[in-house]
Amino acid sequence: MPRIRSLSVAATLLLVPFASHPAYALWPAPLGLVSVCSAPGDQNSTVLTTDGAGGMIAAWVDTRSGNADVYAQRVDAGAVAHWGASGIPICTAANTQYHLTIVSDGAGGAYIAWEDHRNDPFNADVYAQHVNSSGSAVSGWPANGLQITTVANDQDSPMLVTDGAGGAYVGWHDYRTGGNGADVYVQRLSSGGVAAGWPANGIPVCALTGDQGPVNLAPDGAGGAYLAWHDGRNSGATGFDIYAQRVLSNATVAWTANGVLVCNAAGDQLTPILAQDGTLGVNVVWTDHRTNGTTGADLYCNYLYNNGTSPFPGNGQIVTTVTGDQINPAIVAGGPAIAFVAWEDHRADAGDIYAAKIQSGIATVNVPLCTAAGAQTAPLAVTDGAGGGIFVWSDARNGNGDVYAQRLGSNDAVQWAANGLYVSLFGNDEFYPAAVADARGGALVAFTQFYNAGANELVAERADHFGYIGSPEPVITSVTDVAADQGGLVHLVWNASFLDADPGFTIGTYNVWRQITTGAAQLALARGARLLREGEPASGGPAIRTLGAGVNATTWEFLGSVPARAYASYAFPAATLQDSTATGSHDTVFMVDAQAASGPDYWHSDPVAGHSVDNLAPNAPANLAGNYGAGATHLHWSPNTESDLNGYHVYRGASSTFTPSPANLVGAPADTGFADPGPAGSYYKLSALDVHGNESGFALLTPAQTSGVGGGAPLAFEPPSVRPNPIRDGASIRFTLPAAAPVRLELHDPQGRLVRRLIEGRVEPGVHELAWDGRDEARRALPPGLYFLRFECPLGSRVERLAIVR
Repeated sequence: MPRIRSLSVAATLLLVPFASHPAYALWPAPLGLVSVCSAPGDQNSTVLTTDGAGGMIAAWVDTRSGNADVYAQRVDAGAVAHWGASGIPICTAANTQYHLTIVSDGAGGAYIAWEDHRNDPFNADVYAQHVNSSGSAVSGWPANGLQITTVANDQDSPMLVTDGAGGAYVGWHDYRTGGNGADVYVQRLSSGGVAAGWPANGIPVCALTGDQGPVNLAPDGAGGAYLAWHDGRNSGATGFDIYAQRVLSNATVAWTANGVLVCNAAGDQLTPILAQDGTLGVNVVWTDHRTNGTTGADLYCNYLYNNGTSPFPGNGQIVTTVTGDQINPAIVAGGPAIAFVAWEDHRADAGDIYAAKIQSGIATVNVPLCTAAGAQTAPLAVTDGAGGGIFVWSDARNGNGDVYAQRLGSNDAVQWAANGLYVSLFGNDEFYPAAVADARGGALVAFTQFYNAGANELVAERADHFGYIGSPEPVITSVTDVAADQGGLVHLVWNASFLDADPGFTIGTYNVWRQITTGAAQLALARGARLLREGEPASGGPAIRTLGAGVNATTWEFLGSVPARAYASYAFPAATLQDSTATGSHDTVFMVDAQAASGPDYWHSDPVAGHSVDNLAPNAPANLAGNYGAGATHLHWSPNTESDLNGYHVYRGASSTFTPSPANLVGAPADTGFADPGPAGSYYKLSALDVHGNESGFALLTPAQTSGVGGGAPLAFEPPSVRPNPIRDGASIRFTLPAAAPVRLELHDPQGRLVRRLIEGRVEPGVHELAWDGRDEARRALPPGLYFLRFECPLGSRVERLAIVR
C-alpha cells in the first residue's frame, strides 16, 4: 500500500535543498493508506485504543494460521508501524479467540481481552493480555494471555475500561450458574495481573434469575467504573429492562445489590451504552421497544448521579421516537454533563446517520450527520478533544462498502463536508471500521480492505480536525545552530503542508512559535502582546497563544511568519531563549503552524527542540606589556572590543612553551591590567573570554620583554597616543612610564575649559592603557567637535588634538 504521498518539488525558500531532508513519515494524503497488517487470511473485528502519544494500538481477529487468533499492531502519530509489517501475536492458542476489547494502560501500552475457546470449543473463557509500548507482554502476563475466568460454562462478551490508575476493569456476560441464566461479572486488572484484593473469577455485579445481557462499562473518574446491562429478571411482565451499577476499586459495589433500575417501561429495552460526564455521574442511552412496533425501535436516555439516583426517576427521556428503527447507538463524552450519541436511522431509507446531544440525561438537539443515498450503518464515536465528537460509519452510497466520518462540534453543528468525509477513498470494499482520537482533534480510523482477488488487508488513515484526510501539518526537519555567529539563533527548517500545493493552495502563511514559561507570557501580555484565540491569525505584532489545557497546557510566543509559496520546504532564523555552553545545554522548543489562506483553520507541527551556540571566540589581546617592580609583575594590554567580552585570563609558566590550564591560571581580571606577585622573570600568556566561555588565542610575554627584569629591555617614556582619532563612541589612550611619577591627564574644550579629568596622581612604571568612553565628567556624551587632551608629568608633557564625530 502507498505510505508516502507524492508532491511536486518546487524551489525552496532560503536555498534549502529538498533532497537533503531526511524522510519523515506522515499519515498519507488522499489516495494513500497506511498498512497495519498485510498477512494472508482475514483480519477483522478490529478494536483501537490510543498509544498515549497521538498514535494507536490496534487488535484484531486474525486467521493467517487457520484459526481465529488475536494479533496487534502499534502505529505512531507519524503513521509508522512499530510491531512488524503484519503485527505481533497476542494469542495463538488452540481453537478460536474473538470478541475483542482494548483499552490504554496510560503508559504507552494496552490491555486486550477476548473470548477464548482453547479449553472448550463450545464454552468460552475470558482471557486478557497486557502489552507495553514495544509490544512485549508485561511481567506477570503469560504468553497467549492470562485466564480471567476458570469457572464452568460460557463467559463471553468482555468489555474493558480504564481504572484511571494504570489498570483496567473487565466486565463480561457469565453463565457459571447454568440454569439461572446469564449474569454480569467484573474483574479489576493491574499492571501485573489481577488487582490485589480482587477474588479470582471476579465479583458478581448482578447474579439474579433471568438473563442479564452483555454489559457496557465507563470509568467513574474516581478509580471505579459504571456498568449497565439489559436485564430479564422481570421479563415476563415488562420484557428486558435497563439496570446499572457502580463498582469501586476495593472490589465492592456502591449501589443497591444487583443494580439500580434505570428503565422498566413496557417492551424490551436493550444494549445500554454509557458515557461518564466529567462531573458527578453518567449518561445512559439504550434502544427502546416500548411502543411495540408503532414507531419501530427508538432511543431513550437517562442520567445517574454517582450515588445511583437520577433526576428523572421515571423511565428515561426521549432521544428520538420518529418512525422507523433507530438502532446501533454509539456514545462519546463531550464535556461536563454532556455526551453525544449517534445512531443508525431508518426513518427514510436503508439507513442514515443521526446524532443527538445529551445533557444530564436530556436530549437537546437532533442533527443529521449523513442522509446520502444507500445504507449508512453501525456508527462509532470518539472525542474531538474540543467538546464535540467524531463519528465513523460504514457507507454504501458508492455501490461498494466505504468508510465515512463526520465531526459534530460542541456548538451542535456538523464541521466537515455535507454527508461526511470520505475516509477510505478507494474503489475496493472497506468494512469493519474502528476509530480512536488522535490527540489533535481528529481521529485515526482502521478498516479491512477487500481486493477483487479475495485478498484483504488491514489499513488505517487519519481524518484531521478540520476534515482533511492525512497529515496537513508541516513537519520540522531540523533545528541547527547558525554557524560562525555570536549565538542566539538557530536555523529552523520544515517540510511544507501538502495543502501548500496545486490545486487548492490552501495554506497562506507559516507561523513560527517559541515555547515560553507562563511568567514570560504574562510579562509579554503586560507589555502589549495579544493573546490569540483558537485559529486567530498571528500577524500584526507580538502575540501569545496557549495549546492544550490543565497540566498539559503549553504557552507559545510568536516569532515571525513566512508566506506560503508552494515550496517543498521552508526555513527561518529563529531566536533562542538562551545559548548552550560547555557548562550546560539549554534547548529552546519551536513549533510551526500552517495557517489557511482564508478562514481560521491551521495545522501545527510537532514541537522540536534545538539550541544555539556562540561559535566565535574573542581575538587574542594585543599589545601585552609588563614591568617588574615592588615585588610584582605589572601587566598591561589593549582592551578587546567584542560586544560579548567577559574578561581575561592570565597564565604563568616557566617557559614559552607552557600550556595554559586551570593549574597555572593566576588571574581573571575584568579590565586591562593585572599585578602578579609571582617570581620575577616568569612567562605569561594572556587570553580573552566571552560571556559563553569561549577563550581566545594567547598573547605571550617573555622575561626579555618585561622591564625591570634582568635581561629585559628598559622602558622608555612615551607620551599618550589616542586610537581611534577621530572618535565616535570612545577611544583607547596609551602611554609608557619608565619610572613611577605623578601624572595629570585632562580633556579640555577649544576654550580651555576642563571637560573630563582622567588621571590625577601617582602612576607606577609600565605600559598603561586607559579606555575612555567619550563622555564628560558628568558621564554625558560629548557633542561632536574639537577637543584637546593635556598630559603632564615630570618626565614630559603633551597636548594632543582630538575630534569627536557622531
